[in-house]
Amino acid sequence: NGKVSEFNKLPEIINSPSWEGKISITPDEQELYFSSNRPGGFGGKDIYKVTKDESGKWSNLQNLGPSVNTEYDEDAPFIHPNNKTLYFSSNGHNTMGGYDIFNSTKTDANNNWTEPANIGYPINTTSDDIGFVISADGNTAYLSSAHNSQFGKYDIYKVVLHKTIFKNMDNCHTLKENNHCFIFYEKGTLNLDTTS
Repeated sequence: NGKVSEFNKLPEIINSPSWEGKISITPDEQELYFSSNRPGGFGGKDIYKVTKDESGKWSNLQNLGPSVNTEYDEDAPFIHPNNKTLYFSSNGHNTMGGYDIFNSTKTDANNNWTEPANIGYPINTTSDDIGFVISADGNTAYLSSAHNSQFGKYDIYKVVLHKTIFKNMDNCHTLKENNHCFIFYEKGTLNLDTTS
């Protein structure tokens, strides 16, 4: 009907007296990921997960652990529609400068994750790059970056995603490292090729 529904505050298992930031929910609405600087984490902001129990309540709070979280800040989680690949920003992993965007894959049901991979230049820059999300159709991604900002501290960028075959890609070391290759088509436009 074009109207915004009333806001519903999430329960205390998510909203603590500490800072809670960006959230991402799986398409089946059974898992919710969020960042928080609550006590008991690995450093500044950590990424946590809660799951819905049989009654439909959020429960089973889990810190994603030392594979994902560092002594610094991890923020802006986005869980891919495949329910396995997590994109997030970090200033604690091996970054090009400030916050970079990383991805990690859930390896099992016990909250184990692969070592995060930096998704590379030109999406990641020497400035802060944060808030990477992918559209439902998988063709487009968006992120916020402080790189060459024209309208304030952060600008929002659109990334076009294309599927391709690895053997057709030349001179792409990034693809070999983390299954992604990034190409500029024109100034201000990013193009992401991926084999996944």
